[in-house]
Amino acid sequence: MNINCARCLKEEKIDYSRKIELNYAMDKADPMIELDSDIREEIILDYPMNPLCKVDCKGLCPKCGANLNEGGCHCGATQEKAF
Repeated sequence: MNINCARCLKEEKIDYSRKIELNYAMDKADPMIELDSDIREEIILDYPMNPLCKVDCKGLCPKCGANLNEGGCHCGATQEKAF
């Protein structure tokens, strides 16, 4: 599965493997069970909300857009502290 890092937008390929356990009641009138929507829902719910390429990803410079993981930028932007 390909994801884009939420901080630096770098595309990363991740292996996705998950065990899914679903329980169904059998209907004698219709023995077919459609799994597509249930499996799709499980994958969407398991997908990370803020995927990162690595835990300590520095992201992009807010001023010039340089990837700070590949080195510093020289635009002179100062990083503000939140608190």
